Amino acid sequence: MLLGRHGETKYDYGYANDLDENPETTTDVSIFEGRQAQSYNVGFAAMFYPISDTLTVMAAGQGVGYGFKGIGDTEYTPFKASFNAFTQLSYNTVRGGWSSANPRGGRAVELAYTRGYTDMLYDAYNGVDVDDGEELDAYSYNSMEFRWTEQIPMKDRFNKLLKRPQRDPTLQVDLQGGWIDRNVQYGDEFKAGGRHPYWWGSGAVQPNTQFAGYPSSSLSGETIALLNVAYRFPVFTKLNRRIGPLYVYDLYAQVMATAGNLWSFRPPSDPSKYYNNRYDDQIAYDPADITRETPFVDYAYKNHANPDICATGNERADFMSGCNLLYDIGAELRLSSALFGSNWNSFFRTAYGLQEIRGIGDVNGDDISSNTDSQMGDTFSNETEDYRLRFYLGLGTGW
Repeated sequence: MLLGRHGETKYDYGYANDLDENPETTTDVSIFEGRQAQSYNVGFAAMFYPISDTLTVMAAGQGVGYGFKGIGDTEYTPFKASFNAFTQLSYNTVRGGWSSANPRGGRAVELAYTRGYTDMLYDAYNGVDVDDGEELDAYSYNSMEFRWTEQIPMKDRFNKLLKRPQRDPTLQVDLQGGWIDRNVQYGDEFKAGGRHPYWWGSGAVQPNTQFAGYPSSSLSGETIALLNVAYRFPVFTKLNRRIGPLYVYDLYAQVMATAGNLWSFRPPSDPSKYYNNRYDDQIAYDPADITRETPFVDYAYKNHANPDICATGNERADFMSGCNLLYDIGAELRLSSALFGSNWNSFFRTAYGLQEIRGIGDVNGDDISSNTDSQMGDTFSNETEDYRLRFYLGLGTGW
């Protein structure tokens, strides 16, 4: 399979700098507005080889070129080029596969390895970019990922006791882990947050409910560990009704929760160990002073909204602080149907993140990127994503 893609995205943006971080004072506030277009070119080739009915190996290569231009530019300025070679081993015994609203058994296991190469090209930054206190130019890295999804049929003891018709609930357990062997630029890090089914591709059997309570790709890091658990049950089954060209089969519901985090490399906090470049990025004098965060022990400085609180160690035992782990909860309706004779499975999902998070860019979705640390607006925002319900709707997208 060979795919090529060119994409272009245009958007308006604004940066608001509040030097004293006090919204009551306005004399120190500056707002910059602009318009920018992004361009990306993707080349992708993959080969799939089925070893058996349940085991498949995949080898692939990908090249990505990314650039952008401002309102006064006549052509795109290259920002980054990356090349990846990866292989994946997949084992799948899920009954009913991706077209079933309620798989009643089986497991899907994936092991993946990626060898990546990235070169930063942006001339205005002298061909480098800063991430986690390190100045990055051209670098190679290794990435390993693991995912295990188990579909466990459950007995309907509740309705049996009430002498009601038996139903077929399922417990879904989804575990994901990943590790990158060095500090990489933000775009190469693992990402987490609400994902649309198309992120996995039509026909995928892995669930996309992990951290649906947080914005898409809002969480990042070089180490990832997530556990998502869902309990799924029928609402109406064997409806078998036709509504115009749509034929409706079943309606299922599920409740779910996620726990986990993404840990990064942490720049030094001692002012004597770093300097600020002309864009106010903090860069360590000695790369050895940039330390890797330890999963389940250190707080994730990129993802937690109040890292100074976590750094004191006073809230490590507080479940809701999110200093070590983040959590979310959610619920979903799944409609199994067909449109013009083809699968047209749809869903409505709502989820709630239990911690306040930080991030890069327009974190709170107000169309303004507020940043007091860098005039370029490309380092951590002083905005946070507060607790809120998030909603997802997929029409004919699958799960």
